[in-house]
Amino acid sequence: MTEPIEITAGMATAAALAGCEHCHGFGSRPVRFGKFVVCNCALRRIFRACLVKYREVTETVGHYYGATCMEVFQGHSHLGLGYGNKGAEFRADVELTARRVLTPPQLEIFTLHFVGGMDWHVCCARLKLDRGNFFHKVYVVQEKMGRALAEAGVYPTRSYFSGCFIESSQVGRCHTRTAV
Repeated sequence: MTEPIEITAGMATAAALAGCEHCHGFGSRPVRFGKFVVCNCALRRIFRACLVKYREVTETVGHYYGATCMEVFQGHSHLGLGYGNKGAEFRADVELTARRVLTPPQLEIFTLHFVGGMDWHVCCARLKLDRGNFFHKVYVVQEKMGRALAEAGVYPTRSYFSGCFIESSQVGRCHTRTAV
């Protein structure tokens, strides 16, 4: 992972809920001394966007996201080519971020409810929680993961998956141009 990326006002506004009581759709809310923080509604929405892409990538293993592609990347002083599997890299980034930022009970909720897709009834019985405490913990997981995924550069997912891709089957057919 690279250095942390700050969540911009534009990111927060794009992810905010229009009907939020705290930020009124602006994505940030005031705190003490005239400072603003990213609203929790935006953090939860960032997490849900990443979760949708995570599930899409998981379901399409072996298709586009599962394909090894050559990609062009910017080095310190040059352009380079490298092989990568963006789908596998995305899944690894999400899972490693969860392990890094969540406590063991929060990680269990993430694994059971979000990754495993278990219903809240089953999760409550397995974790020995009542419904209110379970959903409170779910919101905390969403907010922590939303912030961590945005700072890790995983969100917005469109920019994570953007770039110049060359299918590995096309590598032998690539031609380079030389100056005349």
